[in-house]
Amino acid sequence: MLIATINPNPTRLAVCLEKEFDGAYGPAWHCITGKSFGSFVTHPNDGFVYFSVDNIRFLLFKMEVRPLIKPKPPRLLKLTINE
Repeated sequence: MLIATINPNPTRLAVCLEKEFDGAYGPAWHCITGKSFGSFVTHPNDGFVYFSVDNIRFLLFKMEVRPLIKPKPPRLLKLTINE
């Protein structure tokens, strides 16, 4: 259904695929589309898909999601001045 148009927009296809994969398999999917490209990505064992339809190539990969932990500010020291 996505490839049904005569001149599909690779950027739109990538965004749609990312949203679908995020919904189906959890967050942090990224998609690269085009006729010819190279890549080097880091992904978990179950987070890589590469396929082609006609002359458009698709690369979907998942990034590891880690919670962002903000460091606590350092405690202020009490200064005493002796006169």
